Amino acid sequence: RLNRSKRNSDPPSGVLWSCMEGMSTDWVRAASMASRILDPGYSLKKFNDDLVCFPELNLYLFDERRTLNVSKVSSGNAVSSGRTIGDEFQRTVGAFFAIYWMMRLDLDGKDGFANGVGEDWRPITNLTDDDTRVSQPAKRRKFHQD
Repeated sequence: RLNRSKRNSDPPSGVLWSCMEGMSTDWVRAASMASRILDPGYSLKKFNDDLVCFPELNLYLFDERRTLNVSKVSSGNAVSSGRTIGDEFQRTVGAFFAIYWMMRLDLDGKDGFANGVGEDWRPITNLTDDDTRVSQPAKRRKFHQD
């Protein structure tokens, strides 16, 4: 039997709770993302712009003074993983991008996942083994083919 005392109903972190106060996920926009992910016209740039529907991503943007005790911030903005807050933000957005590309494997997902995108946010295509647009083009071509 669960103990439903007030102690168990408290938020896990008061500071985190206060940072998120008044914010909520924009579920209409999130649903739109999900319904459009296979639309050839729904670019990675548009997907990235739509990530604002998840207000939790803003937590990565707090500076060290405002996040003390939220995520064990120490000097250099390192979080409990030992990485910087910026690194964790990039890893999180990268995970969202991986979802985007995996869902679109039959469209442009293989190119985007294997090769990344150019400055125009479009997947890099038609690599040659000596292509200078990416690092290790021969390995990327092999990965794309397999």
